[in-house]
Amino acid sequence: MRNRVLALAAILTFVCAIMPLAAELPPSGGSLSACLVGTWDSRNDTGTVLQVVNPTNVYLLVKAAFYDDGEKKLKMIEEKMSPNDLWEIDVLGLGLAAKFGVVKLISYGRDVPEIGIIGYQKQYLKGQLLDSTILQPVPIRYCGTFGG
Repeated sequence: MRNRVLALAAILTFVCAIMPLAAELPPSGGSLSACLVGTWDSRNDTGTVLQVVNPTNVYLLVKAAFYDDGEKKLKMIEEKMSPNDLWEIDVLGLGLAAKFGVVKLISYGRDVPEIGIIGYQKQYLKGQLLDSTILQPVPIRYCGTFGG
C-alpha cells in the first residue's frame, strides 16, 4: 500500500510540475502567442514570405529577428500593428547576408512581451507556392527578448 501511495504522489508531483508549461503551449493551428519561430530560405531559387496577424483588439509592437544557420543575428525589423492588422514580410527583400536561417518574432504591449500574434510562413520556388506552414509558438520564458 505504501508503494502505491508513493507512486501516486510521484505522478501527481510530475503532473503538477508540467502543468504550467502545458498551459503556456497553445495547440498547433495558429493559436495566439507572444513568441513565434520559423525558418527562412533563399537557396536554389526559393524565397520565404512571412505573414503575421494581430487578431486581437489591442495595438502591438512586433519585432522580427533574423538569424543565420550559425545563430548569428543578421537583422531585426519591427512593425506597429493595429487590431486585426496583417504584416507581410518578404524575406528575400531584406538583403540578408545569409541564404537560410531562423526567424523569431515577439509581440510587445507596453514594453513587455504580450500574447497577441499568429503567423504563417510561405515557401516559394521560382515564384510558385511550394509550402505553407504555421509559425510555431514558443513560451516567452524560453524565447527570451531582444533589443534593437
